[in-house]
Amino acid sequence: MFANMFAKFFAKIDLYVLTIIVLLGVTATAIPTFGFMQTIPQLFVAVLTAVALDAFVWWRKYKKFYFSKTAFISGLFIGGLLETSQILYVPATAAVVAILSKYLFNVRKHHVFNPTIFSLTIVASLFPTSISWWAALSLPIILSTGTVLHLKFWRWDLIFTFLATYFVIFFVQNNLDFAILQAQMLNP
Repeated sequence: MFANMFAKFFAKIDLYVLTIIVLLGVTATAIPTFGFMQTIPQLFVAVLTAVALDAFVWWRKYKKFYFSKTAFISGLFIGGLLETSQILYVPATAAVVAILSKYLFNVRKHHVFNPTIFSLTIVASLFPTSISWWAALSLPIILSTGTVLHLKFWRWDLIFTFLATYFVIFFVQNNLDFAILQAQMLNP
C-alpha cells in the first residue's frame, strides 16, 4: 500500500518541484555545518537574482509574469556550489550570467551550455572564488535524495556514473600524496 502511494506521488509531482525539494533538503542539512550567516545570504542573493531576472526577461519578452522554477533551481545550485562567505556580488553575478546565457546561447529554445555551470565557470575566471559544493556535504543524504530522483526517472546510468566518479575522486584525494607526485614529476 505504501509503495503504491509512493508511486502515485512520484507520478504526479512535477520534475522541477521535486528537484527544488531535493535541493532544499540537501542544502538545509549542510547549513548548520557552515553556519547560517555564511550560507543563507549567498543562497538568498543567488536565488532572488536568478528568479527576478528571469521574471523580468520573461515579462519583457511575453508581457506576462512567470515564476521560473528553473531559475530557482539555478539559484540554489549557484548558492550551494560557490564557496561559503562570498562577497554577495559574486553569487549575484553568477545568477545574472546563468539567466542571460539561457536566453543568449540557445538553439531552438534549448540552451547550448548548462547555464549554471557556464556562469560558475565565468565567475570563477573573473573573481577570486572557487567551487566547493558545500551544500552536498553528506554522502548518505546525497544517496537517499538520488534514490528519490531515481524513482522518478529510472536512470541507473546516472546514479552509477555519479557514484563511480565520487569514489574515484574520494580515493585519489585521500590515498595519493600529491606533493610526492609533483616532486617526482618535476625531478624525474
